[in-house]
Amino acid sequence: MDGKFMFHLVLPFAIFCLIFKILNLDKLIENIKIKKIVRYSNCIIPIIPFLTLCYLFIINNENYHYVATHGSERLPIKFRISAVWAAREGPLLLWAACCSIISLINQIYSRSNKNQLSGKILDLFTLILLLIANSLDPFKLVPENALIISSGLNPLLQTNLMVIHPPLI
Repeated sequence: MDGKFMFHLVLPFAIFCLIFKILNLDKLIENIKIKKIVRYSNCIIPIIPFLTLCYLFIINNENYHYVATHGSERLPIKFRISAVWAAREGPLLLWAACCSIISLINQIYSRSNKNQLSGKILDLFTLILLLIANSLDPFKLVPENALIISSGLNPLLQTNLMVIHPPLI
């Protein structure tokens, strides 16, 4: 299977898992161990699109439009990672990943029904973020004969504050 095709499936699969979780379809599973695995994996899978985008920036895969326009081989690794949130798609995926981590913590430590409603609201918010990110298409390929001249990350954004600012918020 082509690796480029796999990256196009990451975001829709995360959206599918969130819909599965929001609609409580895991209650149809009889086996308790499998049900637990499905619940935890549905919390973890929405983190994968952000990690995938970070990976593409770290290796500077310029086959992807988002990486080609905001990344550069000349950037140090910390600025390659911070280039992920230099435009719109990256921060949306970062927020979705953070919400998924909170949802996972809620899933692990929640014992009451009160937290289920807040978990559903958080999952719905994460779903909306992923749908918006999907419409922006962060994994769009550069056309075959296209020439994208990129200067990399804006020099004004190449500061240590840019590295910690979005994850800190």
